[in-house]
Amino acid sequence: MTFDKRRRRVHRNPVVLLSVADIAERFQFHPNTIRSWLREGLRAYRGGRGPGGGKIYVREDDLLDFLARTYGPPEDEGDEDDDHE
Repeated sequence: MTFDKRRRRVHRNPVVLLSVADIAERFQFHPNTIRSWLREGLRAYRGGRGPGGGKIYVREDDLLDFLARTYGPPEDEGDEDDDHE
């Protein structure tokens, strides 16, 4: 376990939270597509207070797991067979 100067616990791998708009922009999907994923079981968290409970956030690792299950694992662009010698 790692601590800072004030003896507070320091996390080495912080959790990254993404909003619906963040996901839509980063992965080039329409925000309604992300909302449908939420209805299909993508885990989400509400942040903030106020009417409606605030923004919806998704953990980046939960999103990547969901995308891998739904669309398959990402293809590595550099691992193509070079048969055109």
